Amino acid sequence: MAKTNFLMKDSINPRVLKELAANIKKNYKSFDDKGFCSSVSKELKKLELKERISLVTHSLNDYLPGQFEKAVAILLKSLPEELPNGSKDIEGYGSNMLDSLHGFIMISLTNYVAEYGIANYEVSMNALKIMTSRFSAEEAARYFIQKYPLKTFKTYKKWCLDENMHVRRLVSESTRPRLPWTMQLAEFIEDPTPVLPFLELLKNDKELYVRRSVANNLNDISKDNPDVVIKLLKKWSKDKSSEMQWLVKHALRTLIKEGNSEALSIIGFHPDPAIKVQNLTLDSSTVNFGDSLIFKTKIKSLSDSDQWLMIDHVIHHMKANGKLSPKVFKLKKIKLKAHETIEINKSHPIKKITTREYYAGKHEVQLQINGSRFPKKFFSLVI
Repeated sequence: MAKTNFLMKDSINPRVLKELAANIKKNYKSFDDKGFCSSVSKELKKLELKERISLVTHSLNDYLPGQFEKAVAILLKSLPEELPNGSKDIEGYGSNMLDSLHGFIMISLTNYVAEYGIANYEVSMNALKIMTSRFSAEEAARYFIQKYPLKTFKTYKKWCLDENMHVRRLVSESTRPRLPWTMQLAEFIEDPTPVLPFLELLKNDKELYVRRSVANNLNDISKDNPDVVIKLLKKWSKDKSSEMQWLVKHALRTLIKEGNSEALSIIGFHPDPAIKVQNLTLDSSTVNFGDSLIFKTKIKSLSDSDQWLMIDHVIHHMKANGKLSPKVFKLKKIKLKAHETIEINKSHPIKKITTREYYAGKHEVQLQINGSRFPKKFFSLVI
């Protein structure tokens, strides 16, 4: 399939369906491969990705044996080969393999296990363990976490030690409170502590593929329970290895972007640097929509030593309700030398974007350095 203008939903297409059906036919002679492909293909064009995944799942149920254990055994025999069991070996597989049986169509199979095998824990979890080395079974596994939390966590403790990195990663990825594209795990948004023992077991995993998932899990947790993450990573950051320092920084990325002073302190930015900051000077106190807010300032070091500074600016946008809402924007990260003075000049465009609605009226801008905010300047936005 040509990759020009290739959409993710297009990874579930007639060719891939035919390939899946052929695999199933080899292992289940009674399988109506033509009927299966026809019933799915005729509906595809009008459906988005998740709808296509669901359609394939339900169509599999229509054409496979009604007994779940027999049906899932057929699916397991019909899987593509395992993905490589190493971070370096798997690089590039994500985008290159979408248009194959290693792509999103595998979610139809893992979701089949979750939807039709939820009452059969042992068989289903074994199936997900096998399937996840073809395409992550993180979404399907969440249904078993919800229905069988204690039993699943007992299984996960063993899986943390599994020789296959895809199985180990399934533990950290499926327990993310806010995993994208699927249901949230409200119980872990409320209290993430049951997840932490697994992250402890996996934090020094030999594979970056797994450690990145650990960091992503902690980043999820930080959105609702920042204190939990900060407390944990203060401890982990004592390990000065490059691998751990990368994990810590990646896990803190949302808090760093927000300018959380404790998070910045963990990665070496002192919350109270010895500096003098000149008040912001605006090029104009009125900005027309489509133009840019232009401002400048000077920062002087009052220290005899070099200091790392994370310099951000905060725009307080007018909302529809007439209240201001702050948004942090990254400006620069610098090492300020002893007694050095630097000048900051910034042109911040205010134009139409899909993720923000602008409203006319009073706005504010201020500097944020190592998490500490400095005096605001007002400007009016004209639309």
